Amino acid sequence: MALPTLDLRAVLAPVKLVWARLEGRGVRCLVEAKVRTELARVVGFAGPADAPQILADRLARRLENQMRLGGPITDPVGWLIGRGLPQIRLCAELRCDEGALLDSGRDCPRCEDRQADNRATRRTVAAAVDAAMPGASQTERRAATDRQLHETVTARAWAKASEWEHYRARKAAVKAARAEAAAAQPDDVSPAPKPPPRSRTTFRPRRWPRSRCPRRARPPSPPRSRSSPTPTRTRSWSSRT
Repeated sequence: MALPTLDLRAVLAPVKLVWARLEGRGVRCLVEAKVRTELARVVGFAGPADAPQILADRLARRLENQMRLGGPITDPVGWLIGRGLPQIRLCAELRCDEGALLDSGRDCPRCEDRQADNRATRRTVAAAVDAAMPGASQTERRAATDRQLHETVTARAWAKASEWEHYRARKAAVKAARAEAAAAQPDDVSPAPKPPPRSRTTFRPRRWPRSRCPRRARPPSPPRSRSSPTPTRTRSWSSRT
């Protein structure tokens, strides 16, 4: 028997008998690629340390349910790819996997709320059937309750689907009206050009560098009068001797 690759043996250990029934290298490579894809998805929620064990527990739980409720596996490749490995979300929670959270393993709160609503609906329908059929047996009441519950759930589903259809129709109508208005607008009408942005340098006074700054003119000196000649220094001949 060809064993899976070393990094996937711990993940595929609960379904080793199903793996042993895979014939051909191409089929085994296809299953291993699917295992790596699901393992990478679980790593995004639970981290690389816990992801292999979480995926192995999923395979063990799916195999037990299959053998208990569905019988032996006739198509091992289809069961591994379509039933054993994929995440099965029962609500809009991204971490939900058959009513449990992938990161913590606790019960999904949205699934619990949905189950509580279903139980409340069933109690309401059962009370209405008991009031309408007081002399009926337990089997007849149970059958009437199941039939009425099926009709109630189906009516709610159809109402929700109709609401979504009306929402999509309104959204499409608004989109079509906007496109028609844009197409009806003439091409020569162009928006007014925006004024150029005001630059701060336009209103800033020009500053000269220090080397080019003009020097201040000195005040003129007072004129000298010609009546008082400039005294001259004279040297006597006696000073030479």
